Amino acid sequence: MTIQAERAAHPVEPSMLEKGLTKREYIAAIALLATSASASPHERAKEAVILADALLEVLHPPTAHG
Repeated sequence: MTIQAERAAHPVEPSMLEKGLTKREYIAAIALLATSASASPHERAKEAVILADALLEVLHPPTAHG
């Protein structure tokens, strides 16, 4: 998981950087709407987190250090 994913989704001022939902949590909540309603809540939650992680990886690809 990148540092970007753990940053606040909507910071309004520097003191709010550690408050509220992270970008990962925010994207997962939105992605939850795209999951199958026939799946169990646990399966839907897992799928939403997988979708959020995939989007964050595309937006902020890991850098190679080596």
